[in-house]
Amino acid sequence: MSSSNRTTIPCEAAVYRNDHPVGPVRLPMKDQAAFIKEFNRLYRDAGIVIEPIEHSAANRSPGKQC
Repeated sequence: MSSSNRTTIPCEAAVYRNDHPVGPVRLPMKDQAAFIKEFNRLYRDAGIVIEPIEHSAANRSPGKQC
């Protein structure tokens, strides 16, 4: 069961730990870039970062899909 009350769509970002994807992330509806920047500032030293996912087929990286 999902805890989000929003409709299901492809994830907007992925969590990486030590350069390995560990899960998808739904980002806040507002200020997504600021959220990612602050999250990465707080958790980068622990080896955890969020990276946004491009959803167009031309821009999709094989390692960054949900």
